[in-house]
Amino acid sequence: MSGGTVAGLQQGDGYDTFLMTGGTITGAFVDGDYAEQSGGTIGRVDMKLADNFYYLSGGQILGNLVTGFGLDTIVVSGGAIGGNVSTSGGNDVIRVSGGSIEGEIRASFGNDTFDWTGGAIFDNVLMGADSDVATLGNLSANTIAAAGNIDGGRRRRSWRACGQRHSQIREQLCHQWRPVHQLGDHPAQQWLAPQPERQSCARRCYQPDRPAGHRF
Repeated sequence: MSGGTVAGLQQGDGYDTFLMTGGTITGAFVDGDYAEQSGGTIGRVDMKLADNFYYLSGGQILGNLVTGFGLDTIVVSGGAIGGNVSTSGGNDVIRVSGGSIEGEIRASFGNDTFDWTGGAIFDNVLMGADSDVATLGNLSANTIAAAGNIDGGRRRRSWRACGQRHSQIREQLCHQWRPVHQLGDHPAQQWLAPQPERQSCARRCYQPDRPAGHRF
């Protein structure tokens, strides 16, 4: 779709491919399967049950971007999402390197992966239950703080960012996750959700300038 306006688009059964460079879908885009959007406007996206892929590099989704059960991948490198990004159950991948997301990231249950290296998120990141991995890099403290809580699931194991950039050696990540590794001296860490036997661990703070491998 490169122009014009339609009320809605429902692609139905089978594995479908959608490419949008312009135009407007005022209502819902449904049953997407594989979709790329570099321009235009969509009211909301509901990709339903499948191993879905959505790549947003431009344009905007006014409401929510939702996928059903399956192994889903959502990549946001540009553009804007006005609502939530929700992947439901399954081992899902969400990567944000640009653009903006006004609502929450909702990964639900499953062994999910969340990579955030650019762009802006203005609400909570909710990883849900099971063994999730979140990797953050190349982000200022203000950018991370704007996201609210980053919650690893299971009794609200969450952390937030505060302080200043690492150049002032004051950025802190306060959380109940444990760092898997540290990427050099840049404020980029990977966090692994605690296992059930670690549920009693105390909430403490980890500073990126500490040696790699620091554990709670």
